[in-house]
Amino acid sequence: CRSGREWVRSRIRLAVYRGVSAKHIQKGLDRALVKRVKECEGRGEDGWGGGKEALRELNGRILEAGRFEAGETLEFERVREDAVVVLVKGEPKAVVRNKALCWAIWDAYLGEKPVSENFRTNVEDAVREAGTSVAAPAA
Repeated sequence: CRSGREWVRSRIRLAVYRGVSAKHIQKGLDRALVKRVKECEGRGEDGWGGGKEALRELNGRILEAGRFEAGETLEFERVREDAVVVLVKGEPKAVVRNKALCWAIWDAYLGEKPVSENFRTNVEDAVREAGTSVAAPAA
């Protein structure tokens, strides 16, 4: 939890390439997020608690989808430092308000040790082409 970093309004879109159960996606997200959320909570700083409960809420919204077919998406739109809109198959399903979970989602895909180096590289390339920066400035 790098509380000195600034956040920017942004969206992460995960597209499904082959049909999978929502449970499969939820388990993958848990593998990526649980450790990061616990790291934030373990610091004991104000505003960084409650991540496990927020992750349970997120998991519930994903599981409601039942199944994702090829081409369907799961999206996270960060609208505040502590709020992310969850879109399942293009439809807004929840606004999850938790600073630790927001940080964990973005760290999982764009942080120093992303779950997919290819994902981060593709984002960096696209941002470079657009003439903007991915890296959040240090405070």
